[in-house]
Amino acid sequence: QGKESFLEILHKYMEVHGTVYYETQRPPEVPAFVKNHGLLPQQELQQLLRKAKLFIGFGFPYEGPAPLEAIANGCIFLQPKFHPPHSSLNHEFFRGKPTSRQVFSQHPYAEQYIGRPHVMTVDYNNSLEFDSAIKEIMRTKVQSDSPWKRKKKYKTTYKSFSISEGQTYFKSVSMTAFIFTLSEIS
Repeated sequence: QGKESFLEILHKYMEVHGTVYYETQRPPEVPAFVKNHGLLPQQELQQLLRKAKLFIGFGFPYEGPAPLEAIANGCIFLQPKFHPPHSSLNHEFFRGKPTSRQVFSQHPYAEQYIGRPHVMTVDYNNSLEFDSAIKEIMRTKVQSDSPWKRKKKYKTTYKSFSISEGQTYFKSVSMTAFIFTLSEIS
């Protein structure tokens, strides 16, 4: 909930996929244009990430492993900028924890130590900034240097065959994106 406006911007450019948990009697509250795969086994999730161009963070969980997995599989991670920064003074998650830390984005370490072009941080409440970021992502080419990619490259060279990548989550045939959110699960 509350994500529809930026998902609609995203949908203008790409097909949108998600892995939002749901029970048969209560379908998830996702826009109709989102192709929801539900919870997936790890191997299937990895396959989807390898086909995707973009992995969207919804602001929580903080510093989780999913964005790192997406980056390792060749996705660009787009995450929200927090203004004001989240801390024990203004956010329930940090309340009562022994820290005065301020978090300026969902994954500040990825933002600082991996950075562009693999990690982009934008104000999701600013539709022009979000739209501009999507356009930039569509023009950006990134390649993963994960062990999976190296292994695939070695196999391709050694056995002289090629594997074509499929499309995943967005409208455009040449661009794909993938949305994974734990905040929708809880």
